[in-house]
Amino acid sequence: MKIVEITPKFNGDDTLDYSNLRILRQHWPGVEEELKRRQRVQKIHRLGVDVLYRLLGELSPLPSIEMTVERYASLDADVVHALGGDELPTLPVHEVMA
Repeated sequence: MKIVEITPKFNGDDTLDYSNLRILRQHWPGVEEELKRRQRVQKIHRLGVDVLYRLLGELSPLPSIEMTVERYASLDADVVHALGGDELPTLPVHEVMA
C-alpha cells in the first residue's frame, strides 16, 4: 500500500469534481457541506456588490446579522489583504492509504 494525497477538486466551471469525494467523505466528515458553502460564497462574490447588498438586506432583520455586518465593515481592507484574508483559505490535503 502507498500513501496518496487527496484534496477536493473543482471542474473548470467551478462545479465540484465528485471523482474523489467518496474517499474524502471517509476521512473528512462534512466535506461536501464545506465545499458547497465555498462554491456559494464564491458565486455570490462574483455577482457583485449589489447582490451582496440585497442578500444582507434580506438577512438584516436579525439584529445579530446587522451587528456582524457592522463589525466586518469596520475592518481595514489593507490589513485584511496583508493577512491573506481577502481569499478563501486553501483546502487541507488528506493522506490516505491506497
